[in-house]
Amino acid sequence: MYDKDIAIGIVCLGAFAVLASIGLTSVAKRKRRIEMDRRRLDVIEQALKDPSLEPATRNELLRALAADAAAAGSAPACDKAGGQRDWWHALWFGSGWCLFVVGGCLMAAEGFRLVQTRDMKTTLPMTVVGFAMLTLPTALRELTRRRAIGPVER
Repeated sequence: MYDKDIAIGIVCLGAFAVLASIGLTSVAKRKRRIEMDRRRLDVIEQALKDPSLEPATRNELLRALAADAAAAGSAPACDKAGGQRDWWHALWFGSGWCLFVVGGCLMAAEGFRLVQTRDMKTTLPMTVVGFAMLTLPTALRELTRRRAIGPVER
């Protein structure tokens, strides 16, 4: 029984370490993207303040700012209210990923006879639910896209 506990602990720690590294990487990428957007807007602001700027260039810069504002205005209300949508997406994805990876690792560990849980009644549904949680957002986006395109004529 002691070996079984060690194997389960190693699987859980490994899954947590991978999830934590993915989370830290995504936070760093998001901060980098926010900083790049801030720099871009500062450059555009400085360019618009320049009195020697040609009218065509000024119009193009204003058009780019208007496109950014329109994109921000079309974002869902929960994105405008502090990025709650991103938080829920991360929670959904993280939960699904944990279920899928931990369930899959436990099934693999039992397959390699590292543990003898003999509890496929829990492990298999956990893996299937985790997989469904990972693929559901993509499937919903695809269905929405297909609905917007309309029926295909043959």
